[in-house]
Amino acid sequence: MPKQTSPWAQMLDAWLESQRVVMEAVQKSNERGVRFSKRLIAEAEQGQQEFARLRERLTGQARNGRGWYQETVDLVRRAADHSAELAEEFVAAAAEAGDELRDTVTAIIHANQQATQAFFAAIGGDAAHPSRKPAPRRTNRKRKATATRAAIERTVEQAAAVGNHHNDR
Repeated sequence: MPKQTSPWAQMLDAWLESQRVVMEAVQKSNERGVRFSKRLIAEAEQGQQEFARLRERLTGQARNGRGWYQETVDLVRRAADHSAELAEEFVAAAAEAGDELRDTVTAIIHANQQATQAFFAAIGGDAAHPSRKPAPRRTNRKRKATATRAAIERTVEQAAAVGNHHNDR
């Protein structure tokens, strides 16, 4: 037999679940950022090593212009390949982040719905039919219209009084 919990405990459990989902999403995002940063650092270090090897080869072949040119072209081609791989990895990580965001928002909405239902159960109401409803809009419109009419009438009376005061002189 499942354990009965109070509506307040259910509301707090739902709120804690919402917080857990948010913290999990933040942690996954941080892990993804760390992975990408490590990959970026590794690529930069590899590029520096390749450039250092190229410099050593070129200093030995100072008079071989064709070899120097070919080495430079190869280095630029490898750098472009690495850039394309990094861009592909970045796009894949962004798609993964989008999926995680969708799942996180769905879980938060579900937890908030549970918390709302538990809250209304705790106060003796129903989430679908709260006991206290706002006043209908029509009533509010009538009140505003009446207040506006009264303000206009006062303004007209004041203007007339000022006009009569000037006529008395």
